[in-house]
Amino acid sequence: MVPSATTVALAGFLSLAVAMGIGRFAFTPILPMMQSGAGLSLAGGAWLASANYVGYLVGALSAIGLRLGAAGAIRAGLLTIALTTLAVGLTDNFALWLFLRVLAGVASAWVLVFVSAWCLDALSRLAHPGLAGVVLAAHRGENRHGNECEADGRGGECRRAAHIGL
Repeated sequence: MVPSATTVALAGFLSLAVAMGIGRFAFTPILPMMQSGAGLSLAGGAWLASANYVGYLVGALSAIGLRLGAAGAIRAGLLTIALTTLAVGLTDNFALWLFLRVLAGVASAWVLVFVSAWCLDALSRLAHPGLAGVVLAAHRGENRHGNECEADGRGGECRRAAHIGL
């Protein structure tokens, strides 16, 4: 069964929303909770962000050379994003956080590259290339929960809950 153009566009949008919203950008609103709840320094936060960027670069470059099917790469990427985000919420080990952020970066890049390629090709074949804008419109939402937790001094427990909840 061939999916409709709307189904393709929505699947792409949701996949990119997860990959970009959770795999890359969820770190930003959780950072203050990590600082207050786990004692993360500003320099430590910069290292974690940099680790994610390194992973993103490695993931984008590896997607070029790997001969993976889009469906498998997308599923592996989304699963890895979910598991690495959960794992960050279950530990306070900085070295492990670095490793997990690199993995999340690799997975986010894979999802971006393979979702974009699959969706743009499918939408073109379905004669609806204009729906590509729907796919690429995925962006992160705001995390007011992080600000509320920080304001009432519950940074540590909220940091864990935010990572696990994502």
